[in-house]
Amino acid sequence: MSSTEKSSVFYRYEHNLSVVNKGVKHVVKETIIDGEKGVSFLFLEKKGDDFYKIQGKELGNGMFEIKEKKGENEKISEIKEAEVMKLLGSNKKIQFVETYMKKDRKKIQAEKGRVSKKTSKKSGGSKKSSKKVSKKVSKKLGGSKKKASKKASKKVSKKLGGSKKKASKKVSKKLGGSKKKVTKNCGESKKTSKKTSKKTSKKTSKK
Repeated sequence: MSSTEKSSVFYRYEHNLSVVNKGVKHVVKETIIDGEKGVSFLFLEKKGDDFYKIQGKELGNGMFEIKEKKGENEKISEIKEAEVMKLLGSNKKIQFVETYMKKDRKKIQAEKGRVSKKTSKKSGGSKKSSKKVSKKVSKKLGGSKKKASKKASKKVSKKLGGSKKKASKKVSKKLGGSKKKVTKNCGESKKTSKKTSKKTSKKTSKK
């Protein structure tokens, strides 16, 4: 049996009995194997010359293959699961198979269903959480980009506005100072011209 077949089996039951009483050998073998491919069972009893064997195998789509052998006679048939359950109930030698099918197998299938539902819910929750995280990250990045761009634009506008104001103030101050100097120079030139004219008039009058 390969490793894949072993992993697909989730229930296995085996019971073997071999007794010699008064020179007569009595052998009993019971087997149940259940997995992803379906359930199969076997019952074999040999006591002296008496031989009886019945085995069943699930084929799928609710159908079973049943092989029954008594002595040299063997019968092979394909029947539905409901008919298999009737056969298990009517034959006391294979009641262990009926017990498994009615009780243990249903419990195992119910537990497997619950586990599969939980795993599917967890995977769905992880997808939702990943979406939420991605949304939060995108919002944070978007907000930080917007805030950073707004702050940067404000700083640049403030710097540009301040530099413009300072430059205009400096230019106006320089222009104002130069105007004052020019007017002062003009006033001084007027004074000197007046003084020279007075001096020349005095000299001419003396002559």
